[in-house]
Amino acid sequence: MNIFSRRGAIHCALMLGLLLLLGQAAEGTAPRFTLKKPTSEAPPHLVAYEYPPLVTGEANRPGAAVELVNQALAAVGKSIPLEVVSSRSYAAQRLKDDPSVVAMLGETRLLSATEQKALAEEKCLRLTGQYFYYRPTRGEALARIGNFKALKGRTYGALPGEPTEAYAKAGIAVAVDEPKMLLRRLQGGEIDFVSGFEPHETWLIDRLFPAEKDQFAKLPFQAWESTYSLWFNLGHKSAGEWRLAFSEGLKKLRQNGAYGEILQRYGLGDWALKP
Repeated sequence: MNIFSRRGAIHCALMLGLLLLLGQAAEGTAPRFTLKKPTSEAPPHLVAYEYPPLVTGEANRPGAAVELVNQALAAVGKSIPLEVVSSRSYAAQRLKDDPSVVAMLGETRLLSATEQKALAEEKCLRLTGQYFYYRPTRGEALARIGNFKALKGRTYGALPGEPTEAYAKAGIAVAVDEPKMLLRRLQGGEIDFVSGFEPHETWLIDRLFPAEKDQFAKLPFQAWESTYSLWFNLGHKSAGEWRLAFSEGLKKLRQNGAYGEILQRYGLGDWALKP
């Protein structure tokens, strides 16, 4: 083999190796899943994201909101599958893009005004938010904070999609991240305070920081008030039927006392819908 043919062979080998490396890199950065859009004939179902103690994903103790939905529909002789996914963003995507998803269980304040225009809300229970901070990094300074205006100059940890205009207006910086990461950043001193529905935030802290859960404290004033609702996609051909069924069923649960019993069983009696 002459020098030119040797060079050609080496060049081909190098190019082949480069193509293999590029293929592996592309595979590593590809999405973990591809959502295959089902046909319009797919059986209707609901979707929810994990939000203990409202949605747990557990079969024997599925969460207060899941039980409310299932029992409300059962009260009018209906049932529908409810799929639990790990993230709010994926649940919202399914509600928007999957024609088999009739409705989503979720927190009202995390849906934008644009999203809400295409949806119809049926409330399940109230939510109230509390501000949390981490004593070892910010305790001395934040323990004396008595009102929202006094948080000026601090950094707040917000959830994706959470409205933050009030913080900007008050001179409070905002860092956006997922719930678990916000708590880790709070512990690490990157941010000063976060907010959350108290039973859910306490549940997260207990599991992420069992040895330090007592180091997380609450500011003495309420952060926000919202609702946890079943959001129906108005573009779904059977949304009206299922919305009416849920509304009528929930009325029956409130009348016969089952609504309050479900919330009390999960320690959520203080967050029942007001008459």
